[in-house]
Amino acid sequence: MSSVKAMETTAVVPLPTPTSIDVELEYVQPTKTRKGYWRRRSFARDLPSVHQRRARVLFARSAYGQRGDFGKAEVVGKDGKVKVLPKTAGAIQDNMKGIKIAPEKPRVISDYAVIDLEAIRKIAEVLREIKELGT
Repeated sequence: MSSVKAMETTAVVPLPTPTSIDVELEYVQPTKTRKGYWRRRSFARDLPSVHQRRARVLFARSAYGQRGDFGKAEVVGKDGKVKVLPKTAGAIQDNMKGIKIAPEKPRVISDYAVIDLEAIRKIAEVLREIKELGT
């Protein structure tokens, strides 16, 4: 009987949100299949780069052009499997396919990747001499 009274007097106190770092964290709402959780907020959401803004505009224009198109469509994925998507998603995917938004980054070869051919010949010669001494 005393344990029942103790349970009745115990209040459920919700945990406070992290107020000191609100800018860096965001809460993802729970769904039927997933619990809600905190994650670090992406800085690109508030400060997108030029290329991210361009990609968002292209996506929005493509999606706006597909409005009112209902139903399902079958799309073949990269792995060759057939996927069933909403018609609008399939059309947006086709519109966005192959679009290069950002220029390709230049390939940088590190100093460690460039090895002097003469140094390789010297190493091979030393290894041959060691092998000859061992036999």
